[in-house]
Amino acid sequence: MKISVERQDWTVQKPDLVLMVGDPHTDTIGETPESVARRIAQLEQGYTDKKLSREYHFTADWTEHDRFECVYFHTSMHEGFTFNETLKTVLAAGLRLAAQTGRKRVVLLLKGPGGEGLVEQLVEGALVGTWAFREYKKDQTDPYQDMELILCLPSPPTFVPEPAIEVAAAENTATKATLAIEESDLPEEVQQEVEAAEEEPAAETVAEEPLETEAAAEDAESTEATEAATAEAPSEESSEQADSGSEEAEAPEPVVDQEALATLTAADESALVVGRAFAEGVNLARDLIARPAADCTPDSLSKTCKKVASTYGFSYQSFGPKQLETHGYAGLVAVGKGADNSPRLVEMTYTPEQESNVHLVLLGKGVTFDSGGISIKGAKDMHLMVGDMSGAAAVIGAMEVLGKLKPAIKVTAIIVSAENKPGSKSFRPGDIIRYKNGTSVHVENTDAEGRLILADGLIRAGELGATHIVDLATLTGACARALGPSFTGILGANRKLVNAITRAGGNHGESYWRLPMPIEYKDMLKSVHADLNNVGGPEAGATTAALFLKEFVPPRVAWVHLDIAGTFWKQKSWKYYCEGPSGTGVKTVADLALRWAEHLE
Repeated sequence: MKISVERQDWTVQKPDLVLMVGDPHTDTIGETPESVARRIAQLEQGYTDKKLSREYHFTADWTEHDRFECVYFHTSMHEGFTFNETLKTVLAAGLRLAAQTGRKRVVLLLKGPGGEGLVEQLVEGALVGTWAFREYKKDQTDPYQDMELILCLPSPPTFVPEPAIEVAAAENTATKATLAIEESDLPEEVQQEVEAAEEEPAAETVAEEPLETEAAAEDAESTEATEAATAEAPSEESSEQADSGSEEAEAPEPVVDQEALATLTAADESALVVGRAFAEGVNLARDLIARPAADCTPDSLSKTCKKVASTYGFSYQSFGPKQLETHGYAGLVAVGKGADNSPRLVEMTYTPEQESNVHLVLLGKGVTFDSGGISIKGAKDMHLMVGDMSGAAAVIGAMEVLGKLKPAIKVTAIIVSAENKPGSKSFRPGDIIRYKNGTSVHVENTDAEGRLILADGLIRAGELGATHIVDLATLTGACARALGPSFTGILGANRKLVNAITRAGGNHGESYWRLPMPIEYKDMLKSVHADLNNVGGPEAGATTAALFLKEFVPPRVAWVHLDIAGTFWKQKSWKYYCEGPSGTGVKTVADLALRWAEHLE
């Protein structure tokens, strides 16, 4: 989809469809023709009175020659969402409607003051809201491929210039001023004689003595010159009329402030790039999550990382099964033993041009299919376990964003990936795993495998010199049951980092709810034969899982855990997301890295 910004006369775009969004608190649409303004006022009242509850279609004459198909939305249709999220939601709905009706050129009219500063958000909503996974469909045609979206935003400021004086006009005026002698400018004695001559009868002549005759002749010549000069000079009334006509003719029109327009255009272009980068990162993650486990294996995830790293110049390293054993990453080795597709630990690192004292590690759980292993899951909804690698997908998507937008801090992505399947070589309940940091773990339930491989990732982050770690994982059903499908659980002892992540998510409509980590609950993880048990019992499952991970966090490193078990997949359409994978976490951690100073310093 092509997306552009128009800040001047949008009617020249000749759109097939015009989308408008009304809001009771903010003028988003801006000035419209009188007939359209009356229609909008009627619609506004209809939504206020709860008589209207969905979008409204109408045709409007915008100019003498332009008649457009319009769709009017109202923010009350999506109560409970923020203004920005509502705009993204109705934009996605409008684009879907355009695709269904074969319209290819769509204008979103946001010419009011409420439309400023929204380019990044709107691009994100448009591209995320029109995503679909078509890789396995017979018809893989993208209905949005040839569509053009024009975001019509507030016009740049204008000003009225001072009237310009043309050179020729100035020269002409100067010439007239030289030739025309105003009566008021004559010498006083001459002016008195002129006035006296005007009072005497014109027919009287006196010719007595030669001397007097010569004087009279001189006076007559002077009078004739004065009359001629007066005749040449325009009358005061005619001069005023001429001046008035000149002012009316030369009244300057307001002109666009080109400097302000250039500033706005540069900001718009930058926002288009940023919004598209975020959306493409989210959609990459969704593509990976939607792909069936037969095609999305630990090895294929490793190859995807290699491709991303190559595209953006990241350093890249992948540990296969032999390297994992050699380097002592025992959790991955244990969990991946039962599957034909061997486990991987993959890392890619972005290093900024200027040295940074911050090293953020993004750690993603990448279980490409989780049957539960020997402690096998029930059949209900097991197909959704293709998404048990959503944490890894989110991290890969975030690195796609960061590769395009170049944060000022060092960022490393670590993907811990395995398949958890029952088999003759699978790890068993009752096994004990000893990790590199010396901690031993008793396996009570093989379906609590995510924390076992994340422990290796945390240890590896410490080896790489991480200063901050954020892990993303579909870790516990307990979190999904507690918070539902709209809130991601966030757990961590570093309040500053927790708050920064919450703000970063809020910038993009991703919501977080902090869950407690009371130290006393660590007793639930006690084991008779090992340092830890891998499950903590039936209560506080999200908290005990986080407390388990905390045992592997490197000393003096800020760490936060994001449990996306409830938010990684939408069981039905929600906001601008369709049913299916959501890509939760991509925008949050990418925003965190890009605006690090704003969030944390």
